[in-house]
Amino acid sequence: MAVNSTIDFIEWWMAQEDTVGTLVTSGLGGLLVTTPESPMNMGVDAPVVPKARGTSYLQTPASGNKDIQKLNRSPGASPPFEANADSLAVMLATFFQKITKSGSGPYVVQYDPLITSMQGVVKLGAVAGVDGDYAMTLYKIRESSQTYSEYFTGVIMSGLELTSSEDSPILQASPTLIAMTHDTMYDAAALSATAIDKAPILHSDLTTTLAGSSIELLTQTLTLSYENVKPVFGPNNTPQAFYLQGLRVGVDITFTADFSGTDFKAGHTDNTDYLFEMYKGSKTGTTAEDFYFQSNILLSADPLVENANGQEVFHLVGQGAYDGTNPACQIILATATDRVTEA
Repeated sequence: MAVNSTIDFIEWWMAQEDTVGTLVTSGLGGLLVTTPESPMNMGVDAPVVPKARGTSYLQTPASGNKDIQKLNRSPGASPPFEANADSLAVMLATFFQKITKSGSGPYVVQYDPLITSMQGVVKLGAVAGVDGDYAMTLYKIRESSQTYSEYFTGVIMSGLELTSSEDSPILQASPTLIAMTHDTMYDAAALSATAIDKAPILHSDLTTTLAGSSIELLTQTLTLSYENVKPVFGPNNTPQAFYLQGLRVGVDITFTADFSGTDFKAGHTDNTDYLFEMYKGSKTGTTAEDFYFQSNILLSADPLVENANGQEVFHLVGQGAYDGTNPACQIILATATDRVTEA
């Protein structure tokens, strides 16, 4: 006899928190990933173990059958999701230290790293010149019932990889996330959620320039990361913030493009930097769904001229570096809906 069975898909949703570490249950900003049951690695090592066996609890819930557990808080990477201005907006606010908003039709958000020589700043804390009070709640939602049984609060992004190519035409975003608390609710609750219905950014949407000259981008991988992220604890071992050590934002870029004849090899040997720009729409966010990324890069390896299926291409590897004018990286997004509220 045939047995009917269905896979209940799991959706991961995100919401910007009004107060860092406080659960948000409505007004969600975006869909992270929809996939058959599979764990999202948040760097969490919090098995459900009876309290008598030594599980360390951060707090005792006031009500409900909840199990709030202490995390080891080593950062973990999530599954990739399709990138667009709306899906990236909230995550980027939890990552960058300077967030500037303008306009209302569309809403334009500019994200910048610090350019000082500080050896560390506190994210989610009051530090002069740092927009730190941005964090997310992440939910694990069962598609069939739109209820959630697991969530993380006080979440920030400590790294991000953006990839696309002519063969993989959708811009994919793979964030590295770290949370303050992890909550497993055995009495699953309903959630007010609104999906982002905007189209993803396509590889073919992207205009790319290097040193002011247009290039035909064939493949690209952009990686943004912090050197080290450590939790800052308060009373009763409760995490209150994250300390970002070392480099403000590390930027690594690898891409291939049509060979233009430019002598990038000479630029590598004489320590020349190049302004790399990649954008959809305008650079300043004049229209909703515009996306702009720039980085002042130093080439870190000899540029290679390769032959790919009869096409001559160059392969470049570099790191972002502030040159006194151009930043190691900057991102500008424009959205029709206000995704990032003031911290």
